Amino acid sequence: DLFIIKGDNKIHITHDSNGNPLGRIYDINKDRMGNYWICSKGGGVFKMTYSDGNYSIISYRHDENNANSLSSNNAYCSVEDKHGNIWVATYDGGVNIMVKKSDGTFDFVNNKNGMKDYPQNSYHKVRSLTIDKEGSVWAGTTDGLIVMSYENNEAKISKATEQPEPSKRLQCNDIICLKCDANGTIWIGTNGGGLSHCTGKDENGFYAFETLGSKDGLPSDEIKSLTFDNTGDVWFATD
Repeated sequence: DLFIIKGDNKIHITHDSNGNPLGRIYDINKDRMGNYWICSKGGGVFKMTYSDGNYSIISYRHDENNANSLSSNNAYCSVEDKHGNIWVATYDGGVNIMVKKSDGTFDFVNNKNGMKDYPQNSYHKVRSLTIDKEGSVWAGTTDGLIVMSYENNEAKISKATEQPEPSKRLQCNDIICLKCDANGTIWIGTNGGGLSHCTGKDENGFYAFETLGSKDGLPSDEIKSLTFDNTGDVWFATD
């Protein structure tokens, strides 16, 4: 369910404008136009416009008969890129890009249609997304990290977990959370491999990482969430 609280007033929303249930809401993201994008596990993606106490909610769901629909209804989170495209993480359908058409509707670009380079048998369970300073979208999956961009109707995809040097790898490819700090550093919370940050690409062109874990004094190697304060310090929660 969704609650909107303004002063002493509370609005409780359970369904979209067509009567579809919102389901289990995992994330809400506001775009540059003031629209709210609601990601729901089992319910897909909802676009909410809200003004002066009135709202409308449109749903976007997977349609087996439409190759350009959302790849899965298990939507976990969304981000907006520099072009205004909405990227959606789904837990069993990979990453989707919502591309706006001239009539105002959206096509979903994903591994079932326009993402020819997206891995077909892995990186489909996506929990988190973040955008780096260059505008690339990083996706945290149960199989590791992928770095993506969408330019001129083409999706470019590279894996960030192919580092051959063990000391520079992520210590676990099961990614729980992912954020970019004010300096452009990508921080990664893993499910058993501690807290990592990307140090960039090494001399061979592979992404490299440094990791803090229980051996460094952390109470657990399972990182559940992370954020940053105004001084640049990293705050994170462990299991």
